Amino acid sequence: MYNLALQNINHKIILKLDNINIENKIQEKLKFISKNKIIKGFRKGKAPLNIIKNLYIKSIQLNVLNNLMEKIFFQKIKCKKINIIGLPQYNYNKYEIGKDFIFTVIFQSYPEFNLLKFNNVKIDIPIVKINDNDINNYISKFYNKNIIWLDKKNQIANLVDRVIIDIFIYVNNKKNKIFNNIKLLLSNKWKIIPNLEKEIIGKKNGDKFDITILISNYYPNKKLIGTKQNFSILIKKVEKYKILFVSKKNIINSNLTNNFTFEKLYNFINRQLQFQTDKMIRYIIKYKVINILINLHKQIKLPLLLINSEFNSINKIYKKNKKQFKKLSSKNLYDKAKKYTLAKILINKIINDFKIKLNKNLITNFINEELSSFIYYYDNTQFNKIIKYYKTDKKLMQKLYFSILEYQAIQAIIKTMLINKIQYSYQDIKHEYKNINF
Repeated sequence: MYNLALQNINHKIILKLDNINIENKIQEKLKFISKNKIIKGFRKGKAPLNIIKNLYIKSIQLNVLNNLMEKIFFQKIKCKKINIIGLPQYNYNKYEIGKDFIFTVIFQSYPEFNLLKFNNVKIDIPIVKINDNDINNYISKFYNKNIIWLDKKNQIANLVDRVIIDIFIYVNNKKNKIFNNIKLLLSNKWKIIPNLEKEIIGKKNGDKFDITILISNYYPNKKLIGTKQNFSILIKKVEKYKILFVSKKNIINSNLTNNFTFEKLYNFINRQLQFQTDKMIRYIIKYKVINILINLHKQIKLPLLLINSEFNSINKIYKKNKKQFKKLSSKNLYDKAKKYTLAKILINKIINDFKIKLNKNLITNFINEELSSFIYYYDNTQFNKIIKYYKTDKKLMQKLYFSILEYQAIQAIIKTMLINKIQYSYQDIKHEYKNINF
């Protein structure tokens, strides 16, 4: 952990309000109330000004002073380009009519510093190409393969098809049904009635034909073994197979698609893994760049107010999700708060110095990256609903906008560095991503 310095310095500024301006504002307020406030015993707007003054002068004075103090203070810091932290504290004595009002403001501000140059800084950038093995392994891990059979209707039977047949035997020139609804794969060899499959190939639903067969040892009626018998075959249905993949996880939302052809699933998983990979690479690069930034700027003194606020935030998250994190002491959490604080200060500095504006074209990709953590399929209609949901949630959108600005800031810095591209496999990038400890 970096040894980051703290500061708890309060800045103080002394300001003055002109007494004539104060009195003019007070009179404006009194006149407004006299015209609009209903005073008991008087019609609206008819109460004498001295009565209005006696009733409301103290609250009006306080309101006017507060507004003027805030206005002149923020004008002053805007002029000096000071970026304050938290709320300022106003100190003043009792207001005296006819005298200028002098007050002091105590506040904390963000540290002022210049970003160092990164021209000679080297950074390794991972490059990942998703291959067939990555996709197939993912499919086998999360999906079951099912075969369904579909009626071919008027199409003829082929070697890869299945038929449903009834089988009759001729006894004394009479047909007796001996097998009902037999499901026969034409690529197999049925031992009970040999060579039946090749006779069926080329035929279709409803076809009938006779066949003479030498009864094999596998025939149920052992008395007929070795004899020639005449059979009649009725093809009730010719079926072709279709392979579908079904998620191994239960899907509560029945509106989600859960049956896929291999081609459709392959394309979807390929896209999901690419978004997953993009997200992992983004976080790995972010981790590397922020560590470089902190190492170069660790002399910056961090405002205690910001660190305490950050500590309270991460401590709250840690307590709420203790089971998901390894055990951390308060010191560990406070060290993280210091690092997070400096990282945010540096990112904001980059955004301001490079005059970075939010690139809204990245919103769709960032949402896709977040969704890539889930294995469920979603089409364009469902994705548009997800985007609509995002846009109705202010907290989600603020978080998303910050992530995009942060990404843009990091990309701006990387362009000034010496980049070394390194080829990673999908498994390698997953391993490195899991080992990030920011």
